[in-house]
Amino acid sequence: MKNFILIVLFSCINISIIQAQKANTYCKIVGNLSGTRSDTLIVFEGQKQDTVIMKNCKFEYTTKSNKVISFSFLPAPIHGQSLESVKEDIDVIVLPGIPLTISGTFSNYKVGGAKIYERIDALRLKMKPFTDGMEQINNEYDEISSKYANKDSLTEAFNKKYDVLVEKRMRFAMDYIKAHPNNEESATLIPLLDTRIDEGIKYLSSSIRKGRMAPYYIPYKTMLDRRKAMQEISKKTSEGKMSINFVLKDNNGKDFSLSSLRGKYVLLDFWGSWCHWCIKGMPELKKYYEKSKGKLEIVSIDCKDTEEN
Repeated sequence: MKNFILIVLFSCINISIIQAQKANTYCKIVGNLSGTRSDTLIVFEGQKQDTVIMKNCKFEYTTKSNKVISFSFLPAPIHGQSLESVKEDIDVIVLPGIPLTISGTFSNYKVGGAKIYERIDALRLKMKPFTDGMEQINNEYDEISSKYANKDSLTEAFNKKYDVLVEKRMRFAMDYIKAHPNNEESATLIPLLDTRIDEGIKYLSSSIRKGRMAPYYIPYKTMLDRRKAMQEISKKTSEGKMSINFVLKDNNGKDFSLSSLRGKYVLLDFWGSWCHWCIKGMPELKKYYEKSKGKLEIVSIDCKDTEEN
């Protein structure tokens, strides 16, 4: 009986430790960067922006996360400059619970701390000719575009040059995934495949597709699926075609179907409480509705809002 109690007790302790670890999973980034213009770094953790102060070229940044996440580090702009003017940046992919190190300079840095980080960084260096070439094209365009009154032909020419590099990088990424289906760093190339993301995912081995790198590339697949769906919807809703039907909840919580208004003129008004001009135009919509009562129906569809707002 005592043994049973001890086993149960130890099991409870182990469960508590595991739960605590899950709750407190963190990513620690330790850096040593020389030659920076500022002792302040701008940090982008996904969509979240933060800052970190360097002391003697060194910094530490810790974030709680239970999934793979991408980080960008930029030197803070010099006084009077905008963040968009900063050309230097360091992009890293961080795994939960595995510390990452960055050393060197913004133009020549090395990422380490674990074998997976070293492999991802080695892959970055292999793709550097493509990324450097794209950056050079952008810089050349910025330098000479101000001299052209009509930028259309110039933009088209530069886009063609840029697209060639994008295509070469995509081919490199696909070839690498095919040759290394069991390597986790292959999953980091999926976002570079654009419309061929589904094809690239199929080449990954089952263990990599379902492993810890999945949360990194799945959002890109979701965006592609959404884009494809929007393209299909666009085909069905082009001018002269019958509108697709939809069902949404009205402000009383009841189902409203667009098809219920068949036979009338219908204006779909997409708006939000955050949209000043949408609300400003509502009195005019009411006037037109009163003038055309019985013939015109106005359906106002609230977007990206809370029910309270």
